[in-house]
Amino acid sequence: MPYEFTPEEAQSTAEIVAKYYSKRRFDVKCETEIHHEAEFVTTLICWKRKFAYLIEVLAEPDLDNRIILFKNWLGARRIYCEFHIAVKEGQAIPSAMLQKLKKNNIGLILVNHDSENLDFMLKSNNPALCVTPDPTLNYGNKKHQVTSLIEKFNGGERHDALRDMCELAEGLTHNLLIKAIKKGRCNLVLSNVENNKIDWSGKINALASKNQHTGRPTITEAFKVDLHSFRNARNLLDHPVPTVAEKEKREKQFAERMMGGPRIVSEIIKLKNSIK
Repeated sequence: MPYEFTPEEAQSTAEIVAKYYSKRRFDVKCETEIHHEAEFVTTLICWKRKFAYLIEVLAEPDLDNRIILFKNWLGARRIYCEFHIAVKEGQAIPSAMLQKLKKNNIGLILVNHDSENLDFMLKSNNPALCVTPDPTLNYGNKKHQVTSLIEKFNGGERHDALRDMCELAEGLTHNLLIKAIKKGRCNLVLSNVENNKIDWSGKINALASKNQHTGRPTITEAFKVDLHSFRNARNLLDHPVPTVAEKEKREKQFAERMMGGPRIVSEIIKLKNSIK
């Protein structure tokens, strides 16, 4: 490939990376901008459908601040891609560089020149699939748990993070209903709820029911719909996806549902605190 910006010492490493992705039927471009407004051009862009791996190949493991700024730019525009740094295997990676890569969710690829294998040492996230909840939301004593799940999701563990967020919301719904019963806001039998004889769907419906001592429901009809919608995220988790295209579609749906999770959690906690 003709290189204009990539140092000569890094070009053999870049060729191995390009060959790796070409064999996997990616459309590999050299020193091509991802967007006309981008102020940084990576060594390689490996396309498949609408997804791209952006790979900056370095001669030495030295992280330029422009790389961090470029990752921030990708995130701000939610570009559907993953961004990686690639270096020749065997070089010492400074701990400060590793910390910066981890902090900014930039991937790290170690390239073995002898076997022409790639070792994906650090994962990269996909800016288009990251969630950024409203910073004003209040999670009470669940703040650390919610924050950890968001970080887990944005770090690439989307399936597990969304599953755990669903379990958190279900547990909080359970606690809200128990308090509503104890405070005379709902006429269900407490033991049936405590022993989980009613599923999550039934608990949501009970909280939205007008058949309560106060004559009004604990949650609004609109929030009932939101809760059921978030509950249905479990169908995404369990539904098999036979093709890559369907997997990509589901990943985007994961992000949409996960974005609603923190708001759901915050609202349930607010409702529970409002019951006196």
